[in-house]
Amino acid sequence: CLMWDAKAKIQSAATALFREFGYDRDCLIVGFSEGKEGTLLDDWPDAPVYTKYAEYGALPRLLKKYPSIIGVFVTRGRITNDLIDEVHSYGLRAHGRALWQRESPNHYPCFIESGLDGLMIEQLPSFQEYITEAARGNQPEEVLPCRNQYDGELYDWR
Repeated sequence: CLMWDAKAKIQSAATALFREFGYDRDCLIVGFSEGKEGTLLDDWPDAPVYTKYAEYGALPRLLKKYPSIIGVFVTRGRITNDLIDEVHSYGLRAHGRALWQRESPNHYPCFIESGLDGLMIEQLPSFQEYITEAARGNQPEEVLPCRNQYDGELYDWR
């Protein structure tokens, strides 16, 4: 299985290749930012779609626009237990990214405890260190939040 993280508008030829190799809703995630779906939904109406979710309350609009949506990528600075609970209340999966400045054992507890269904990481040795220590019952002395000064203001979600 794989994640197709489309950075540009999705073209019919790319969709045809994924369908030719038999990827389905259980074995492929098609990720894109809203508006970059290109011809995907014309070519593959029930594609297993994930899109970015950063605005509390936008899920009804996203569900209407993308009926085949199975989950969302929650923007790093917006990962909170309440937001993840909201995503789950719609029957969707929530994935996040622990990249760049949050890629350390001090940040992993925040992501894991938030209830995310998946977490994209870059630093496998760092994550392995965290998992090894957590299995021994050890947590980092300082647990950092999922967001930091680079994330801007958090919206009042409720």
